[in-house]
Amino acid sequence: MPLMPAKYQLVFQLRGSSQLDFEEMLGLENELRSEIGALGEVDGHDMGKGEMNIFVLTASPIRCFERMTSVRGVARAMPRLKVAYRRLDSDDYEVLYPPGLHKFTVA
Repeated sequence: MPLMPAKYQLVFQLRGSSQLDFEEMLGLENELRSEIGALGEVDGHDMGKGEMNIFVLTASPIRCFERMTSVRGVARAMPRLKVAYRRLDSDDYEVLYPPGLHKFTVA
């Protein structure tokens, strides 16, 4: 099934700055890449200022996030995870997780 044109950037964010944190993020990124299928494309990561971000390009950010919550690494990271998305032509993020979080930034 071909990918729909990406209109959104979905961001999976974890706190962390150690080598162990970095290795966890790379493992999570690889799991997302192998499970995402036609829902999107993992577009890399960054790490700095105490946070780690994995970027996903997708046409359906909510559906993509809901599907990725069943990925083992995502499920394991949920207590520490923040997830939000933005239109590619905007800097304003909509928070998907955790409930009650209103402000989301990528440093």
